[in-house]
Parts: sequence; structure tokens; C-alpha cells
Amino acid sequence: MGGSNVDTGKMGIMIERLRSERSISWTELSERTGISRCYIHKLRKGIDERSGRPINPSIKTLQDIADALEVSRREFLQLCGYIEE
Repeated sequence: MGGSNVDTGKMGIMIERLRSERSISWTELSERTGISRCYIHKLRKGIDERSGRPINPSIKTLQDIADALEVSRREFLQLCGYIEE
């Protein structure tokens, strides 16, 4: 799971799509997950703008986001490309 084969851009697209579909603001997503808006922004971009490196979130972070976006953890990981369907 995870690793260098994951398309971090895809993860950002999925976070944005699911957040938008559920009418959840960025602030609300931050509050629901306990993750800073700054880090959520990095996840959305898929890259740390300071270092230029891809963001590699922990499984806990991904689970928290899935829960906040009201989607099953497995489905979220599949949508983001972390696991095969």
C-alpha cells in the first residue's frame, strides 16, 4: 500500500471531488479530520511546494479523510490509487 507508485495528483482530485459533492468546506474538512488546512492543501496539490516532493500521507490520515468525506475507507483508498479494485 502507498509508495512511489501512487499518483498523488489523483488523491487531490478525489479529495476535491468528494468534498465538493458533499458540500463540505475546506475548514469543515479540517475540523472533521483534525488535520490542518495547510496540510490538506498540500494533499490536494499532491506536492509539498517548499521541497517539491510528493506528499505521502499516513494511512491514518487517509482513513480520517475518508471518514470525514463519508466514504468507505476501502473505496477512498481505491479511488486514490492506493489499492487495486
